[in-house]
Amino acid sequence: MFLRATEFDATQAAEKMVQYWSRKVDLFGPDRAFRKLSILDFEEDEADLLALNGGGFQALPETDDAGRAIFFSDRSPWTNNSKSMVRVFWFMCHVLVEDEEAQKHGGVALLTTNLDASFRDDQQIR
Repeated sequence: MFLRATEFDATQAAEKMVQYWSRKVDLFGPDRAFRKLSILDFEEDEADLLALNGGGFQALPETDDAGRAIFFSDRSPWTNNSKSMVRVFWFMCHVLVEDEEAQKHGGVALLTTNLDASFRDDQQIR
């Protein structure tokens, strides 16, 4: 996965691996970071389970016409626990990148928001 992402540059791939494992330990702790994550890992934390079951992130079962994996995100059910949301996002992305075809063809992200479209020109979206 890391070699393919860096067009087989071993040095860059090694750097990405270090970043990956550092971030995974930060997010999941040493107990869960070094094993393959499953949906069952999210049952240990109520906020994680709520974030997972909320439907805010979904890996769709089909690819687009170009063979790319499809990732869907709807902000409306997101919880206020940002670390749980990042853990679920990580897990869903991992589901996609573990697929060799997705590694070769890439992916597409579909994101929705429930922003009020009636804002004035002088207002900023925050």
